[in-house]
Amino acid sequence: MEFNNKKIVITGASSGIGLTLLEHLAAVPGAQIIGVARHTDSITALGLANVTALSYDMSKPEAIDSMLTDCMERLGGIDVFFANAGYAYYGKIGPADWAKMEAIYATNTFAPVYTLQKLLELQGSKRLHYVITDSALAKVAIPGFAFYSATKYAIDGFVNAYAFEKPDNVILSTVYPVSTKTNFFKRAANAAPLPFPTQTPEQVAVSVIKGVRKEKRSIYPFASYGFFNWLWNFLPFLKSGYLALEDRKFKKWLKQNP
Repeated sequence: MEFNNKKIVITGASSGIGLTLLEHLAAVPGAQIIGVARHTDSITALGLANVTALSYDMSKPEAIDSMLTDCMERLGGIDVFFANAGYAYYGKIGPADWAKMEAIYATNTFAPVYTLQKLLELQGSKRLHYVITDSALAKVAIPGFAFYSATKYAIDGFVNAYAFEKPDNVILSTVYPVSTKTNFFKRAANAAPLPFPTQTPEQVAVSVIKGVRKEKRSIYPFASYGFFNWLWNFLPFLKSGYLALEDRKFKKWLKQNP
């Protein structure tokens, strides 16, 4: 699938992967793009004629409803939707706090699933390519990311089952980036350490665009992901060593952030 003349919506579009995707896709002839974020200054600052910035909080169902209605009225339909908004969290799970759990699940898990459901209601049998930004932490959980990994594992389970359930007019792609050098981890809590390996938003965006063009079901922006996964399965002590290293980083961070 090519992006020429396509109507595209990107959530979490104010920074990092979302903003980089937006900049790349805005250069495609005929593409009409809506960038959604809570704070949209960075989108409007680009001054792109074919890009509209909309401010919505993707953790609230009523905001998602309004956002989709707004997008449909402006575009007349949606060809590609990037569910990219995410909530970062690094640290211990802490004492019982329902509101904290609900907040991270609302953005990372409920929002992309609910948005897909609402889009199907609004568009019916129209062809839709739906792209969810998941995480490599949906495949391996590391210390400090218990809450975050749980939300991403949930999305991984959903897409693996929904791939069989989805209607024929829906193309579903899921992106599994490794740690990406953005403000995402800075917001997580007192500059959370980036798990190894790392990559840039540019590397992720280029890989995502290539994967969506090929209509790939799973997109792994880190080129060596498959090799590392195979190596860990073949030599499991390497995975244990990696987790021990990340555990030391987490414990060091806890001492610095009591």
